[in-house]
Amino acid sequence: MKKLWVMFFCIAVFLACAKKDIDVSPVSDIDNLPTIQTFNNKEGYLMKANEDLTVIVVQSEMDPLSCAAQPSHRFIVANLPAELKGKHETKIIFSGEVKQFDQTELILYAGMPLKLTRIKLK
Repeated sequence: MKKLWVMFFCIAVFLACAKKDIDVSPVSDIDNLPTIQTFNNKEGYLMKANEDLTVIVVQSEMDPLSCAAQPSHRFIVANLPAELKGKHETKIIFSGEVKQFDQTELILYAGMPLKLTRIKLK
C-alpha cells in the first residue's frame, strides 16, 4: 500500500511540473512576408522592451562587451499570446518562423519579426 501511495505522489508531481504548450494564433500580420529561418524548440526568454512591446531573446546569443542582445538575436513576435505580453525574464521554449522585412523599418532596432508556431514556459 505504501508503494502505491509513493507511486501516486510521483505521478501527481510529474503532472504538476509538466509544462504545457500555450495556444498560439495560427494567423499573424506578417504571414505575407517570406520566411528566412525556422526555429524548432529553441530556448530563449521574454524581455519587456517597453510598455507595449515584449520581445524574445535567444539565450547564449549575447554581446559579451555590452551585455545586451544584438537586434538579430531578438525577435518581435507578431502573434505573442496575451498571457505572455509584458512578461520579463520568463524562460521559454519556442518554435517559429523568422520573417524577412524591409530594412528601412524602425522595427529593426527592436528585433527581427517572428511568427510563433509553438511556445511553452520552461
